[in-house]
Amino acid sequence: MTKKRKKKSLLENPVADIANALDALEIPYVLTGSFAFAAHKRMPLGTKDVDVVVYSPSRVRLAELLNRLRDAGVPLDPAEALRSLDRDKLVAVSMPLAGRGNERFTFPVELVLPKVPALDRAILDRAMDIPYPDRPQGVKVVTLEDYVLFKLVFFRERDRNGIDEVLRTTPDLDVGYVAISLGLVYPPESERSQWFAEACRRHGLVKKPPRPESPAPLRRRSK
Repeated sequence: MTKKRKKKSLLENPVADIANALDALEIPYVLTGSFAFAAHKRMPLGTKDVDVVVYSPSRVRLAELLNRLRDAGVPLDPAEALRSLDRDKLVAVSMPLAGRGNERFTFPVELVLPKVPALDRAILDRAMDIPYPDRPQGVKVVTLEDYVLFKLVFFRERDRNGIDEVLRTTPDLDVGYVAISLGLVYPPESERSQWFAEACRRHGLVKKPPRPESPAPLRRRSK
């Protein structure tokens, strides 16, 4: 007799469900994309698409995550989703979303594998916990600086537009941190580094060099 899989219940709250699944498997993650931008700008979160950067310690743990989602009722093929992560470093998952009354919808959540190991630890350490429905502990969201950094790594047209929006609306952005972190991966003469430097100048956010310490005053020798 075939043993039936025990279904793990979903809240039908896509962000909370993904975060709960990752926490259950002790897989670190951060939320980024327009969800993170909206969270920092105190904009409504409900209609924003969600990108989840998944810092899985192994491919086996990724497979466990995908199987867990499938067993909970998420419409996905774990083997195909794992192949997409291997090939493209990302996969879109249609998470169930509760509507009004008996209405049921799906909400796209993109699982993304990190592309730049040199930056992973700092991004995880800097991630912020923000309150979120059905999650007493909140959810992990990247800082705006790391949001910009992720977009510089992907560097598509829509990513550059997103960076421009952050630079335009965030005069206190730590562009020095972004530039230094970017320099760990891309040299100053790279297209990404040159584009970001120009974008900062265009928005009046030029990194200022640290002021040198004033030398100690000379003391007169007593005669």
